[in-house]
Amino acid sequence: MKHSISYNSTAIVLHWLIALLIAVTFPIAWIMVDMKDDSPAQLSWFAVHISIGISILLLVTLRLINRLFSGVPAAPANTPVAIQKLTGLIHLGLYALMFIVPLTGWVMASAGGHAVSFFGLFSLPDLVVKNDGLHETTESLHETVAYILLGLIALHTAAALKHQIIQRDDVLARMLPFLRKR
Repeated sequence: MKHSISYNSTAIVLHWLIALLIAVTFPIAWIMVDMKDDSPAQLSWFAVHISIGISILLLVTLRLINRLFSGVPAAPANTPVAIQKLTGLIHLGLYALMFIVPLTGWVMASAGGHAVSFFGLFSLPDLVVKNDGLHETTESLHETVAYILLGLIALHTAAALKHQIIQRDDVLARMLPFLRKR
Protein backbone atom coordinates (compact mmCIF):
# COMPACT_ATOMS: atom_id res chain seq x y z
CA MET A 1 0.00 0.00 0.00
CA LYS A 2 1.27 3.49 -0.86
CA HIS A 3 2.23 5.85 1.94
CA SER A 4 2.20 9.62 1.82
CA ILE A 5 2.60 12.49 4.26
CA SER A 6 -1.11 13.37 4.24
CA TYR A 7 -4.42 12.03 3.01
CA ASN A 8 -5.43 13.32 -0.40
CA SER A 9 -8.19 15.90 -0.80
CA THR A 10 -10.75 13.28 -1.82
CA ALA A 11 -10.09 11.22 1.32
CA ILE A 12 -10.30 14.32 3.52
CA VAL A 13 -13.59 15.51 2.00
CA LEU A 14 -15.11 12.02 2.18
CA HIS A 15 -13.92 11.53 5.79
CA TRP A 16 -15.53 14.75 7.02
CA LEU A 17 -18.68 14.34 4.93
CA ILE A 18 -19.20 10.82 6.30
CA ALA A 19 -18.49 12.10 9.84
CA LEU A 20 -21.06 14.87 9.39
CA LEU A 21 -23.70 12.46 8.08
CA ILE A 22 -23.11 10.05 10.96
CA ALA A 23 -23.31 12.96 13.43
CA VAL A 24 -26.66 14.00 11.91
CA THR A 25 -28.23 10.56 11.64
CA PHE A 26 -27.86 9.59 15.32
CA PRO A 27 -30.00 12.47 16.66
CA ILE A 28 -32.54 11.79 13.91
CA ALA A 29 -32.73 8.15 15.05
CA TRP A 30 -33.19 9.18 18.68
CA ILE A 31 -35.95 11.63 17.73
CA MET A 32 -37.86 9.31 15.39
CA VAL A 33 -38.00 6.32 17.73
CA ASP A 34 -39.76 8.48 20.34
CA MET A 35 -42.51 9.47 17.89
CA LYS A 36 -45.88 7.79 17.48
CA ASP A 37 -45.37 4.60 15.45
CA ASP A 38 -46.05 5.00 11.74
CA SER A 39 -47.19 8.62 12.16
CA PRO A 40 -46.55 10.83 9.11
CA ALA A 41 -43.86 12.73 11.06
CA GLN A 42 -42.11 9.51 12.09
CA LEU A 43 -42.25 8.12 8.55
CA SER A 44 -40.75 11.38 7.22
CA TRP A 45 -37.87 11.17 9.71
CA PHE A 46 -37.39 7.49 8.84
CA ALA A 47 -37.15 8.40 5.15
CA VAL A 48 -34.47 11.02 5.88
CA HIS A 49 -32.61 8.62 8.20
CA ILE A 50 -32.66 5.88 5.55
CA SER A 51 -31.50 8.26 2.82
CA ILE A 52 -28.60 9.43 4.98
CA GLY A 53 -27.70 5.80 5.70
CA ILE A 54 -27.64 4.98 1.99
CA SER A 55 -25.52 8.11 1.41
CA ILE A 56 -23.05 6.89 4.04
CA LEU A 57 -22.93 3.48 2.39
CA LEU A 58 -22.14 5.04 -0.99
CA LEU A 59 -19.57 7.49 0.40
CA VAL A 60 -17.78 4.80 2.41
CA THR A 61 -17.55 2.72 -0.77
CA LEU A 62 -15.97 5.70 -2.55
CA ARG A 63 -13.65 6.26 0.43
CA LEU A 64 -12.43 2.65 0.28
CA ILE A 65 -11.87 2.84 -3.48
CA ASN A 66 -9.89 6.07 -2.99
CA ARG A 67 -7.91 4.43 -0.16
CA LEU A 68 -7.12 1.44 -2.38
CA PHE A 69 -5.66 3.63 -5.12
CA SER A 70 -4.15 6.42 -3.01
CA GLY A 71 -2.93 4.58 0.05
CA VAL A 72 -2.69 6.01 3.54
CA PRO A 73 -0.02 7.97 5.39
CA ALA A 74 2.47 5.85 7.30
CA ALA A 75 2.32 5.82 11.08
CA PRO A 76 4.81 8.09 12.84
CA ALA A 77 8.22 6.40 13.01
CA ASN A 78 8.12 6.04 16.81
CA THR A 79 4.75 4.24 16.87
CA PRO A 80 5.04 0.78 18.46
CA VAL A 81 4.02 -2.12 16.21
CA ALA A 82 1.27 -3.16 18.66
CA ILE A 83 -0.29 0.32 18.46
CA GLN A 84 -0.08 0.23 14.65
CA LYS A 85 -1.90 -3.12 14.64
CA LEU A 86 -4.54 -1.83 17.09
CA THR A 87 -5.04 1.28 14.94
CA GLY A 88 -5.47 -0.94 11.89
CA LEU A 89 -8.08 -3.04 13.70
CA ILE A 90 -9.99 0.05 14.80
CA HIS A 91 -10.00 1.42 11.25
CA LEU A 92 -11.11 -1.97 9.93
CA GLY A 93 -13.91 -1.99 12.51
CA LEU A 94 -14.98 1.53 11.56
CA TYR A 95 -15.16 0.65 7.87
CA ALA A 96 -16.94 -2.65 8.52
CA LEU A 97 -19.54 -1.01 10.75
CA MET A 98 -20.07 1.86 8.31
CA PHE A 99 -21.22 -0.87 5.90
CA ILE A 100 -23.03 -3.08 8.42
CA VAL A 101 -25.10 -0.32 10.04
CA PRO A 102 -26.72 0.93 6.81
CA LEU A 103 -27.13 -2.59 5.43
CA THR A 104 -28.89 -3.82 8.58
CA GLY A 105 -31.09 -0.73 8.37
CA TRP A 106 -31.93 -1.55 4.76
CA VAL A 107 -32.75 -5.17 5.66
CA MET A 108 -34.82 -3.96 8.64
CA ALA A 109 -36.81 -1.55 6.47
CA SER A 110 -37.38 -4.22 3.82
CA ALA A 111 -38.42 -6.81 6.41
CA GLY A 112 -40.78 -4.26 7.93
CA GLY A 113 -42.45 -3.69 4.58
CA HIS A 114 -41.08 -0.14 4.22
CA ALA A 115 -39.75 1.16 0.92
CA VAL A 116 -36.14 2.27 0.90
CA SER A 117 -36.03 5.52 -1.01
CA PHE A 118 -33.06 7.78 -1.67
CA PHE A 119 -34.35 11.25 -0.74
CA GLY A 120 -37.51 10.51 -2.73
CA LEU A 121 -35.53 10.46 -5.99
CA PHE A 122 -35.70 6.71 -6.53
CA SER A 123 -36.43 3.55 -4.61
CA LEU A 124 -33.93 0.84 -3.91
CA PRO A 125 -34.92 -2.82 -4.18
CA ASP A 126 -36.04 -4.69 -1.09
CA LEU A 127 -33.24 -6.89 0.21
CA VAL A 128 -35.72 -9.33 1.81
CA VAL A 129 -39.44 -9.97 1.78
CA LYS A 130 -41.66 -8.65 4.58
CA ASN A 131 -40.97 -10.69 7.70
CA ASP A 132 -41.91 -9.43 11.17
CA GLY A 133 -39.46 -11.73 12.99
CA LEU A 134 -36.56 -10.67 10.78
CA HIS A 135 -37.61 -7.03 11.18
CA GLU A 136 -37.40 -7.30 14.99
CA THR A 137 -34.07 -9.13 14.85
CA THR A 138 -32.46 -6.65 12.45
CA GLU A 139 -33.91 -3.73 14.41
CA SER A 140 -32.05 -4.93 17.49
CA LEU A 141 -28.91 -5.71 15.48
CA HIS A 142 -29.01 -2.32 13.72
CA GLU A 143 -29.22 -0.49 17.04
CA THR A 144 -26.46 -2.58 18.63
CA VAL A 145 -23.99 -2.20 15.78
CA ALA A 146 -24.80 1.53 15.55
CA TYR A 147 -23.82 1.98 19.20
CA ILE A 148 -20.65 -0.07 18.67
CA LEU A 149 -19.87 2.24 15.73
CA LEU A 150 -20.45 5.24 17.97
CA GLY A 151 -18.04 3.76 20.53
CA LEU A 152 -15.34 3.20 17.90
CA ILE A 153 -15.85 6.76 16.64
CA ALA A 154 -15.35 8.04 20.20
CA LEU A 155 -12.15 5.97 20.49
CA HIS A 156 -10.95 7.20 17.07
CA THR A 157 -11.68 10.82 18.06
CA ALA A 158 -9.94 10.44 21.43
CA ALA A 159 -6.86 9.00 19.71
CA ALA A 160 -6.77 11.87 17.21
CA LEU A 161 -7.05 14.41 20.04
CA LYS A 162 -4.32 12.58 22.01
CA HIS A 163 -2.03 12.90 19.01
CA GLN A 164 -2.80 16.60 18.68
CA ILE A 165 -2.85 17.68 22.33
CA ILE A 166 -0.51 15.29 24.15
CA GLN A 167 1.90 13.92 21.54
CA ARG A 168 1.85 17.11 19.45
CA ASP A 169 2.60 15.23 16.26
CA ASP A 170 1.12 15.71 12.80
CA VAL A 171 -1.26 12.72 12.83
CA LEU A 172 -4.41 14.87 13.06
CA ALA A 173 -2.95 17.36 10.60
CA ARG A 174 -2.97 14.63 7.95
CA MET A 175 -6.78 14.83 7.99
CA LEU A 176 -6.88 18.56 8.81
CA PRO A 177 -4.16 20.10 6.61
CA PHE A 178 -4.67 23.59 8.11
CA LEU A 179 -3.10 22.20 11.33
CA ARG A 180 0.11 21.20 9.54
CA LYS A 181 3.22 22.84 10.94
CA ARG A 182 4.72 25.29 8.47
